[in-house]
Amino acid sequence: MTEPILNNHSSDKVHTSEKVIEAWDAKAMPLIYHQTMYGGKCAVIAEIFEFQKEWISSMVDGNTSFIEIGCGTAEMGSVLFQKASYTVGLDINQVFLDLATELHPMMANCSTNFLVQGNAAETMPLLKSTLPSEFWDTKRIVSMLMNTFGILPDNLRLAVIEQMLMLAGKDGVVVIGCFHSKSFERGIHEFYAHNPQLCGSIHDPEVLIDFENANLVIPGTNYESHWFSIEELSAYFNSELYDIRSHVHGVGVFLIVTAKPVMGNSTTCGVFLCFKALLCFFLLEEAHSAVIVATLFDLFTYSLVPYTRVIHW
Repeated sequence: MTEPILNNHSSDKVHTSEKVIEAWDAKAMPLIYHQTMYGGKCAVIAEIFEFQKEWISSMVDGNTSFIEIGCGTAEMGSVLFQKASYTVGLDINQVFLDLATELHPMMANCSTNFLVQGNAAETMPLLKSTLPSEFWDTKRIVSMLMNTFGILPDNLRLAVIEQMLMLAGKDGVVVIGCFHSKSFERGIHEFYAHNPQLCGSIHDPEVLIDFENANLVIPGTNYESHWFSIEELSAYFNSELYDIRSHVHGVGVFLIVTAKPVMGNSTTCGVFLCFKALLCFFLLEEAHSAVIVATLFDLFTYSLVPYTRVIHW
């Protein structure tokens, strides 16, 4: 059931919807975002970020690259750039990236750090044209954090996940961190109610707060957020092809996705199939052409298996 709540508190409207919308086009809103999310002003957000820093840092070593899709001010990149092989932040808003450069000058001046402006649904072509060849030889942790996935338009989510899986490859990791549906009511009262400058006031009459489905819609600022359950997040991935683990911390839920091992070693299978083709050539003259064609197709398929994992639509 969807119902508006907390409607008659006009004194909380410190920042009007018009001011919020206008601020996104300049530096004001990204700066407010940074101060709100990472300045320690909101306990529920600070709790997630502190956990996130420690947890993801434990995954990173000198042969690991960290990529954040929808990086905002690149806070995780600023934590990891001296530890990871490469750190990469992708965001559609250049103002955020400019602010990230200003806030984190050491990271910005690091030759193995890249801040890339672009659409998350076009991640692979963007990074292919931007990053050095050495980047592609590293293990890659591809992330979307701090509820970016929750505010992403629903019609883009599958396309973005597909790009993230391709970028991670067969040996990498995809990490999605967003807000947990079981903590939605807590988030309304402890986060949104105290930060109207960020998303707009939840006390406006038009606001819709759907506790049952964990959805928040603030029409005045066009802000929409969905808080996910573990089951919802997991449904974006084919469990037959991916190992899917989850972790809940505070109001956050994290999904960790890795490709399941392919049965057998691709090189070993390739050698065996080449031998099979040669054997057919010598022993089955009348049928060897068809068998060899079929075998070469098998070989081609084996070579592609690690790269052709698909999402469970």
